[in-house]
Amino acid sequence: MKTNKYIIHILCGLFAASLLFCLFSFAYSSIESVSAQSLQSELQEYEKKEKEAVKVEAVHKRWQNIHNEFQQFKTGFLMKMDDFSQFRNQLKMMFSKNQLALQGAVSYSYKRVFASDIIKVDVKFTLVGSYAHIKRFIHEVLNQEKLILLKGFDLDRGKLAGEIAGKFAMEVYLVK
Repeated sequence: MKTNKYIIHILCGLFAASLLFCLFSFAYSSIESVSAQSLQSELQEYEKKEKEAVKVEAVHKRWQNIHNEFQQFKTGFLMKMDDFSQFRNQLKMMFSKNQLALQGAVSYSYKRVFASDIIKVDVKFTLVGSYAHIKRFIHEVLNQEKLILLKGFDLDRGKLAGEIAGKFAMEVYLVK
């Protein structure tokens, strides 16, 4: 009988030890999964910071090379002095192509800006025609290759029925 008690005590002890080991392994795996999730979120945070750093570095490189960027902007978007006379002729062709009558003359005023090689030209004129033709003219001006800013326009009724008079103010930038 004593041997049975010893065996029962040994089995209870083994059961308690295995139960403690099981509880310990659950606690350890829980702690490890929490720390793994924490490490995963830290990794994602570092990857996000890395992407931001790459973007900042690209912008920094562009700023270091700003002179070339400005040269590309000038050649890509600004008109040369020689092209301005063609633009004036093209503007008159757009008037006639869109069946718009010019009231008065087109006025041009020149002013140097930023650097000595850039000139801002204020262009003002008044057109008379139908709403559809004026709208088409505006669309055509805005879709030009070079930078032409339509500063503003004021539309009023014309003298005849169905006619609209539009006062336009534009800016064109020229480079030598």
